[in-house]
Amino acid sequence: MKIGVLTCTRADYGIYRPLLTKIKADTRFDLEIIAFGMDLQASQGNTIEALLKDWYAKIKKVGSMHEGDSIFDIAYGYGALVSDFARFWQEHYFDHIFALGDRWEMSPAVQASIPYKLKIAHLH
Repeated sequence: MKIGVLTCTRADYGIYRPLLTKIKADTRFDLEIIAFGMDLQASQGNTIEALLKDWYAKIKKVGSMHEGDSIFDIAYGYGALVSDFARFWQEHYFDHIFALGDRWEMSPAVQASIPYKLKIAHLH
């Protein structure tokens, strides 16, 4: 079973870590991390490095975010991520996807998944 785990902030990884460890150890699951947002920004801790260090070999990177945090940057970045994820979901299939929290950064990935009728488990 192919499992996708959406992560977009450094706070996500600490919460996800016990779940990721169990999924990774279970041979019934094919785990892929879907990293985006602040996880890919050096100015925000570059969390992607922690994921790579912990041997999560299958990591997909989606889109990029503006470094700014103005109202415009947030709105523009949100729209860009919806577009990036529309393309991503068109090209990648998962049996189940985990989404964490209620921050605005996670929302574009989930919003773009709606037309694709993907199975998303929302945590927290």
